[in-house]
Amino acid sequence: MTDSHERCVLRGEYIALDQLLKLHGAAGSGGEAHALVDAGEVRVDGAVDTRRRAKIRAGQRVEVSGALTIDVVAIRAPLSSMSTDQPDRRRGASSAVCSR
Repeated sequence: MTDSHERCVLRGEYIALDQLLKLHGAAGSGGEAHALVDAGEVRVDGAVDTRRRAKIRAGQRVEVSGALTIDVVAIRAPLSSMSTDQPDRRRGASSAVCSR
């Protein structure tokens, strides 16, 4: 993974940390995401966070192994103007549009 800075635009209240890591390619699976978190390789707002499914909200910054930084922001445009995949329909889950 090369050093990169990415942005994740939330369409809901939050996105789970493990889902965010998978969505941005930092982890290929939930197991890989959990291993990164358990190893202390993930920082949320500058502090190591070991909560695998921590609710990441707009305004937070996630750093992975010092190589990837993800800024999480709230949606500003109407949903119809954004190209997205199908939203996650689980209770309480959010969907997100991510850009690099």
